[in-house]
Amino acid sequence: MTDTTTLALVIGGAVASIGLSGVGASIGQRMAASTSSLLMSEKPERFGITLILTVLVETSAIYGLLVSILILANLGSATNTYQGLAALAAGLCVGIPGFFTGIGEGIASSASIGAVAERESVFGKTLVLTVLPETGAIYGLLVAVLILSGSGFLGEAKAPIEAVGTASLYAAIVICMTSVSSYLQGRVGGSAISATTKRDEIFGRDLIFVVLLESVLIYGLLTAILILTFNGVI
Repeated sequence: MTDTTTLALVIGGAVASIGLSGVGASIGQRMAASTSSLLMSEKPERFGITLILTVLVETSAIYGLLVSILILANLGSATNTYQGLAALAAGLCVGIPGFFTGIGEGIASSASIGAVAERESVFGKTLVLTVLPETGAIYGLLVAVLILSGSGFLGEAKAPIEAVGTASLYAAIVICMTSVSSYLQGRVGGSAISATTKRDEIFGRDLIFVVLLESVLIYGLLTAILILTFNGVI
């Protein structure tokens, strides 16, 4: 039987997962959709391209929904507070990175739509720069699944549940703190898209600047995995 505290932590994880990522995706989509609406009044034939760039921003919310469903579908598996902490950690791993990713992608997507309005031929390059901020949400999703697998939600716990709950929480903190790079990638990506629209040949160099911020996300992912590994979660 699940006690009240554990139940609150588990449901909190589900709410954080879809709630935070959903807010970020909504803000990002508003940016992209507003730019798309302006473009449609002048060049309605480019609706398909702008729709793709706008819908891309929603993917972080989809990750949040997926983890929320996984948590709630296995609610009965949580029998103590430490498992509740693990569920909360999993939700935060997707929710906060999803928030930053949604806004970052919204900024880059809005810039991409503006670029396509000028030159449709740059769509492929702008798409790459728009998608890059999403890696933060993907890393968060990966760590969330690892936590749920190692804490008894999607499989049997491989270590004492006290260690699992504590390690999961700190792994989530690392992922959440480094995920701000996703937002910054969107900011840098937006500038790179504007520059690429003017001069195609600088795309490669601008891409390097955006990818440099990826290293922080990778460091966070590596640290989170090491925390989970050394404490027997995975």
